[in-house]
Amino acid sequence: MNQLTKSQENYIKIIYELSLHEGAVHISDIAANLEVSKASASVAAKSLEEKGLVWRDAGRLVYLTHKGQKQAMSVLDKFWIINDFLINELQVDSNTAYLDAHALEHVVSEETICALRRFLDEQKSPDANDMLRAE
Repeated sequence: MNQLTKSQENYIKIIYELSLHEGAVHISDIAANLEVSKASASVAAKSLEEKGLVWRDAGRLVYLTHKGQKQAMSVLDKFWIINDFLINELQVDSNTAYLDAHALEHVVSEETICALRRFLDEQKSPDANDMLRAE
């Protein structure tokens, strides 16, 4: 996938989250959620459109493309894996974990995310030996 900046990842995430509720997303809603000006949100949407991640209709509503949805879900997946690890394995306070996961999602490698996912999956699934001992 195209390498996105931290800012672009934040925009694509917000567009995805807003589109889940409303389908089409207004520039003003993007701006309000990211606490930026409408002009900044419009420039970012244009940049994402040039990358093929969103498209805009004549009414200037923003829609994610399939490629944009995949990119947004990838960023969100990273966030939730990191958040889960911080809370459940390191016992970090949920508010701190939330903020840290938002910061880390932009810098952690795909290799590290895969390793964290495997680790968390192993922690959640009972070991075969544990199941035999329980019987």
